[in-house]
Order: sequence, then structure tokens, then C-alpha cells
Amino acid sequence: MLLLTLNMNMFNFVIDDSFNDYFNFILPDIAFIQECRYNRINKQYHAEWAGNYKEPIDSRIHLSVAISKDENISKSNIDLNDDYTCVFVEYEKYKFAGVHLPLIDKKEKTRGSVKRYCQKLRKVTLKLFAVILMIHRPLIRTVP
Repeated sequence: MLLLTLNMNMFNFVIDDSFNDYFNFILPDIAFIQECRYNRINKQYHAEWAGNYKEPIDSRIHLSVAISKDENISKSNIDLNDDYTCVFVEYEKYKFAGVHLPLIDKKEKTRGSVKRYCQKLRKVTLKLFAVILMIHRPLIRTVP
């Protein structure tokens, strides 16, 4: 199984179709995307969005999303209270979490909130096959 994580801001949708080209070149089973807008995902992909948003989602909102060309991806029953940064999905017989952790700035204002978030996440990780941390560079992982 091939997993991909990336930030949607890497692609320019106005000028070209670079995201779809990249996705079709890599051909991951699941791509976990952070900071994504609803109108950026092509209808050819099956998307599961973070939180409990109903489609269509206001395109001003940036969310984490898991997408796949396979229609067998589904939202997991795990929930972190409408958190927009974490998406839980089931694919084949496995459960995954795509987690976008905010950067901790130099003033460390967010360190406490990241710690609380990780404590919340730790409670549900025993039910998961893998937790995928989304970073600001593309990352490709093969899962046995």
C-alpha cells in the first residue's frame, strides 16, 4: 500500500493541473492532504474530509482530507470533536489517521495546544493501523 502526504499549497491550480498530474504520476492508494479547500479536489477522487462537514464545503475553509481513486475508502468512526486538522479513514481492512500538527513558533505559544492535541490523539491510536503525520514537504511511504 502506498501512502502520500502533502500540503495543497504546493500546487498552483490557477495556472496548471499540477496536483492531478503529480497524483497520477505517484498513484498512491491514499493521499493525506493538509490545508485543502473543497473545490480543489477533482471529482474523480473519493474524498473523506476532517470534521463533520457536509458537502459541498465552503471553499474558504482549509481542512485535512484523505483522497483515493478507490471508492472503498471511507470515514472511520473515530472522531476528535470536529477537528479540521485530523482525518480518520478506513481503507481495505486498516484504519488510518492523517494528522496535521501545527508548527510551534519561536514564542512557543502553541506548545500547550499541541501537547493537548497529542494527548487526545494518543487515546485513539490503539485502534489505528498507522498515524500519518502531515508535513510541509511531500512524503511517500509504503505500508506492508
